[in-house]
Amino acid sequence: MSKLIGGIDFGPIWVMSGTLNFFGGGWPFHKVLKKLFPKGFRFDGITFVAKTTTLHHRIFPQAGNLPMREDGITPKELFPTCIIIGWWQWLWGVMLNAVGLSGPGARDLLARGQWQQMTKRFMISFMSVAGTVEERLKEFEEFLQLLVPEIPKFKAAVGMQVNISCPNVKAGGKSDAIIIEEGFGYMNLMAHYVPQVPGIFKVNTLMRPETAVMLSMHPQCGGVCVSNTLPWSAMKWWQKMLYFPSSIFTGKSPLDRFGGGGLSGRPLLPLVEQWVRDVRLAGFEKHINAGGGITCVDDVDRLYLAGADSVSVGSVAALRPWRLRSIRNRAQKMFV
Repeated sequence: MSKLIGGIDFGPIWVMSGTLNFFGGGWPFHKVLKKLFPKGFRFDGITFVAKTTTLHHRIFPQAGNLPMREDGITPKELFPTCIIIGWWQWLWGVMLNAVGLSGPGARDLLARGQWQQMTKRFMISFMSVAGTVEERLKEFEEFLQLLVPEIPKFKAAVGMQVNISCPNVKAGGKSDAIIIEEGFGYMNLMAHYVPQVPGIFKVNTLMRPETAVMLSMHPQCGGVCVSNTLPWSAMKWWQKMLYFPSSIFTGKSPLDRFGGGGLSGRPLLPLVEQWVRDVRLAGFEKHINAGGGITCVDDVDRLYLAGADSVSVGSVAALRPWRLRSIRNRAQKMFV
């Protein structure tokens, strides 16, 4: 299968979008983890993927669920209320988040010039939260129009993750036909405005393998990144009760007021592993970056054997931070 994406090698291991914020600086709690685990908690050698941005700003409480400071990228809360990761969840290796794509918006982020100054290959992640296919494609086009004059200023190679499966916003369900129509629309726009920027789709395991294969047929599409978080509504009843015991009494997600949120962590791994196998059997030949629930080195092996070309890490930074370096080392060894 293809290790390259649009002719660019983005490396064997990436961070999930959102893991290191918009510009790679991480989150306030990372400073504590670096001191506690100076040898294990390291992101060097891991490809940076920016937190997913929308076209317009999503500032709490009007939009998004994560209150930000004046800089638009630093959380006000040390322990955000839109993220559930108590001691019980930590033991099981899970977390629930409903950040809701909070952020200052694409225009603001591009104007800061930090992406342009990065010296190592990385990816920008974008998602539209508009109500219809036409509106979402229009927002993406406006984003690309903002990006075009900035591309010559970029010092490093950049790729684009088009997020079409984030469950932390109330975007509603989409049929396969709409997903394919919209996906081809995104790639058509990229081919027109930024043909030199390879694009991949950010999806979750709810996407049918046949749909992923159809999306991969567009020449501008370099592959997929799986998995995004799993929506609360898609979790098994026993998972809800086991990982979040309060739901036994309420019958609702502990983040119900934020739309329910999405599950990250250990339970995603077998779903991702099976999805990668299924999508390869369905005929998917392009790059697959697989992640979700990677918490130890053996998990890298599982995804490699399933047919992935690279892996992504995210929740391990909060759930098992001391293992991050060893996971990176295993990925660099396996995906050569």
